[in-house]
Amino acid sequence: MISLLYHDVIDDVLAETSGFSGADANHYKLSPETFASHLTAGPANASHVLFTFDDGGVSALSPCADLLEQCGVRGLFFVPSDYIGQPTFCTAAQLRALHQRGHQIGSHSASHPVPISDLSDQGLAEEWARSRQVLQDAIGADVRDASVPGGFTSARVEGAAADAGYARLFTSQPTQSVRTLRGMQIHGRFSITRSTPVDLVAQVLAGRQLPWLRQAALWEAKKIVKSVGGAAWLRFRKQYFHRTSAR
Repeated sequence: MISLLYHDVIDDVLAETSGFSGADANHYKLSPETFASHLTAGPANASHVLFTFDDGGVSALSPCADLLEQCGVRGLFFVPSDYIGQPTFCTAAQLRALHQRGHQIGSHSASHPVPISDLSDQGLAEEWARSRQVLQDAIGADVRDASVPGGFTSARVEGAAADAGYARLFTSQPTQSVRTLRGMQIHGRFSITRSTPVDLVAQVLAGRQLPWLRQAALWEAKKIVKSVGGAAWLRFRKQYFHRTSAR
């Protein structure tokens, strides 16, 4: 399985109108033209390719779903349930529309805590269970997929998701290997940002392993920094993207 991790698809000038705001969030927002080029860069409608979207921004319905459907593709949209209906995020009616059009809806936790791995066992259980119930009520169907917010996965985070009844959990780890925990599959994803070249996406869709290896090396390095830096790492990251966006 080739699982690609996207967030919002929105023009730069409108970046603050979908999903989370700020330069760090905007780093993951692609223009519709760029996303359309990704869909034609390889076998996008192949059964082993999965387009996933985190955060539940309003761009999910349009243009994300529209562009996917033009290529005969359906996506998997992960939604932090506490944000449903808030400005820049999908409403329950929009999520139902996505579901009715054949797209999948999954949990991105309830409150999108970062780092989620710092929560207590009870906090983790509440995040996964509340989100699943709210999303099921919103779309009128079972919700069996989830993704970890912020890339902060851990054995406790994954175990709590399994206990909440999810069948698949998606992380930000760049790997095609699939692990199983108490009957729940754990999938990695290849992360896409606004600066990801289309030829790199084409290589991933073509099954090349080098992009995965390079991103995995960076991910492992960042994992160490995250574990050591904690909140300081998050502050540095936010400041870094703010400075680079101001240039």
